[in-house]
Amino acid sequence: AVFLDHAGKYFLRDLRHFQSLNLGKRRAVIVANHQLKPAAPEFLWEVTQSQLTQVVSVPEFEQGLEDWMTITVLTRHIPKLDA
Repeated sequence: AVFLDHAGKYFLRDLRHFQSLNLGKRRAVIVANHQLKPAAPEFLWEVTQSQLTQVVSVPEFEQGLEDWMTITVLTRHIPKLDA
């Protein structure tokens, strides 16, 4: 299992790295924080479209504001999109 709790702009890069390690064959679990604030829209789109993912609403630590976490089971390789 991997817990991502840094800037959302790096989540998709990290997901690609985990995929390059072939973690999908091992059905690795990735839990990612900060999906709503500050947001990781590309990562959220990728994992909800191509992986087994649950989005969970959680209160942001010491702020009481809503945020989202994703719990994803890697099941297969996510192809790199052309930008």
